[in-house]
Amino acid sequence: MDSPMRGYVVHQDDLTMMRVPKVNASFRVPINRSVGCQNLLQRVYYYGQGASEVMRNDDSEDILYVASGRGTVRINGNEHALEPMMGAFVPPDSDYQIVNPHDDTLVIISVLTPQPGYPPTQQMDAALRADGMLTVREADQEALPAGNRTFKYMVNHRVGCRNATQFIGFIPTSKAPVHTHTYEEVIYIVDGEGVIHVGGQDIPVRKGSSIYLPPLLPHCIENPHEQPIRLLGVFCPAGDPGSKAYEEKA
Repeated sequence: MDSPMRGYVVHQDDLTMMRVPKVNASFRVPINRSVGCQNLLQRVYYYGQGASEVMRNDDSEDILYVASGRGTVRINGNEHALEPMMGAFVPPDSDYQIVNPHDDTLVIISVLTPQPGYPPTQQMDAALRADGMLTVREADQEALPAGNRTFKYMVNHRVGCRNATQFIGFIPTSKAPVHTHTYEEVIYIVDGEGVIHVGGQDIPVRKGSSIYLPPLLPHCIENPHEQPIRLLGVFCPAGDPGSKAYEEKA
């Protein structure tokens, strides 16, 4: 599906794998400006054993999520442990490096906002924590209701993120009403499979699928299976993932 006006859905296996020069790492780019996304850049990184080069984003926040593997992220010289189902926040104007000391691949979903070279949109008032904490464990977060579904806040204003909100959503066997949001959103399916109804199409999604939803696009994700869908969402501007501009009446 490739119409920016109707959103965009792609699976990572259908994308070109690119090598990171000089290091044992590669990446794919599911969502960027070429598919219509204006404020978010989604990438999937695969870090083999070793350390990445030191990276820096002058103006962008890098919002990370560990899909699998373990390692550390060094941010301005401070080490933060990385483990599965953990979010991490890299503030703008920071030097950072990903280190994987293990044989298993460290898979990280990265969302940059704003996209490099573009100004931010509406920003939330937020400050970095006094204790320097920049990671969020999914297991430590409260599950909040959103209809018959739940979500957990991950990286947001609580750790200093101003441009976007990261969350994990849980979809049981169900079909939500068609609805819209005022924000721009990128999604990565962490576990499970289902169907997204969007742009007049019914598109299968599964673990490794990425979804781009522009503001005010009617959509819903259906889970016809017993296994819950776990999805990683990042949206801009920051706010409440459960808020809707419109919801179809049952």
